[in-house]
Amino acid sequence: MIKKILSIILCAALALAFASCAKSSDNKDENVEPLVFDAFDSAYSSYDSSAVAAYSDLCKAVYNGETNVGFNLGMFDNVIQLFYTSYPLNVLVKNIDKNKDSSGVTITYKESAETAKDKSKAFSDKVNAILAECKSGNKRAFTIKVYNYVTSNVKQSDKEGLTVYDAIMAGEGDSYTASNMFEYLLRQGGVSSAHILASDARGAGWGLSTAELDGDNYLFDPMTEIIANGGSQLCYFGMTTEDANAEGLKEFIYTNRSSATQCDNPFFDACRNCKSWELGENGSSLLVTRNDGEIVEIAL
Repeated sequence: MIKKILSIILCAALALAFASCAKSSDNKDENVEPLVFDAFDSAYSSYDSSAVAAYSDLCKAVYNGETNVGFNLGMFDNVIQLFYTSYPLNVLVKNIDKNKDSSGVTITYKESAETAKDKSKAFSDKVNAILAECKSGNKRAFTIKVYNYVTSNVKQSDKEGLTVYDAIMAGEGDSYTASNMFEYLLRQGGVSSAHILASDARGAGWGLSTAELDGDNYLFDPMTEIIANGGSQLCYFGMTTEDANAEGLKEFIYTNRSSATQCDNPFFDACRNCKSWELGENGSSLLVTRNDGEIVEIAL
């Protein structure tokens, strides 16, 4: 009788163990959301919160390989604008079509929905690994680390059709994709940023970034940093509009074609003559060694 009772207890314990394992396994298959989906280019900050919410839902759907998203189609243009200017995983999508019953949209992927989901997971893993590497005690130090990550890990490429997804996953890009990568990573870390389109000294198009730090706007040109010094310095970090003009850039506009905000705070002026740099303990300061050998400390 005792053996029978022990046998029953043992079976019950095993059943609980298997149930627990099954539950754990099921959880692994549940949709996860490790990215910040409602982050977007700050040039569109005037968009209604409902459009932003719909944009976030669309981003989540693509991340999870889903094919349908419901939202008011009166917001369609704004949602699509946010999606294609601010979400790197838009490269996985072939079409986004309005449903005939006006219930929302249907997503068609370039590959299978399952492949899109797998690529999304790999992308989010990479992004979160970068953010962990760049983690810092304040937004200015975080921005420096993200900038340095981009300039140290992206190589200039003349390949056609490169995207910010390629810059993040394969480490190759041009001025547009390198700056877009910088902006996207900043937004994932809570720093407001926007993409800037400019003309260089020859009149050719060039991409750079703007970001807001403690209420002031600054310009950033990661690709020129890569070309000029292999991405090791901060010569094109935290620029004013005047600094960018001196570089030969002009006619700064956002992707919505409006004029970019003037940047006039010389907070990072010492970086223009940067020979080398390092962050102080806990990212509390930036030590810039200038070309003349002088060391300038900037409190962050």
